[in-house]
Amino acid sequence: MVEVDIYSGRENPELPLDPSIARGLYLMLEDIDAAGLVKPSDPPSLNLGFRGFVVTPSDTSMPVLRILPKTVYSVQGGTYEKFDDFDENFYTRVYHALGPQLPEAVPEARPTTTPTIPNLTAPMPANLGDTATWTLAEPDRVNPASTSFTMDVTRLGCAGGKTGTVLEPTFSISDTQIIIRANVKPAATGGARCPGNNSVPVTLTLDEPIGNRDLLDASCLEGDAVSTLPCAGGSVRWTP
Repeated sequence: MVEVDIYSGRENPELPLDPSIARGLYLMLEDIDAAGLVKPSDPPSLNLGFRGFVVTPSDTSMPVLRILPKTVYSVQGGTYEKFDDFDENFYTRVYHALGPQLPEAVPEARPTTTPTIPNLTAPMPANLGDTATWTLAEPDRVNPASTSFTMDVTRLGCAGGKTGTVLEPTFSISDTQIIIRANVKPAATGGARCPGNNSVPVTLTLDEPIGNRDLLDASCLEGDAVSTLPCAGGSVRWTP
């Protein structure tokens, strides 16, 4: 359950949180704590306006989380700890999981990592597996005459540090854009820890030269990767 701490003088809304999202939050917390990044803290100073998402787990042995855009507080037995979340991984996951259920005032504090989505001239490629993002392995070797290039593909979700099997990339082509989606084979559910996953090189061969077209990562145009760090710089991976 998530309390959206925003009102003063009346009851805050409480919204259900998908169990898989909640599980991911606490797996990330375990990794951050194991890295020694969770520090003792005073209670946060709470002013008027939006004061964060308060996640209360069903398991009372686990801490309550107060999630702000760049800071997360962990509260258990009246003891406060906190850690910095400069990439807004916690805030972004909760914000997008709750989506249209949020009160109107909350979008004013929307994740700052959300990039601008360009106007698309090619259709979105098929989505065939779990979400992954990609970058060019050797961008300096790509040019308008290139018909093939190598991508470094990284799974987005928690998978114990392993991207796993990359599926055959799908793509679509217009006069100005080539949109490429690199999905990965679905991972086993439950229990996976959340360190950064490794990158897997995959070579994509096109039916024609790139020409004067941008290369775009489809996962940074729609879906759960859009507001994450791999997409913070936008979806364009190469431009002529």
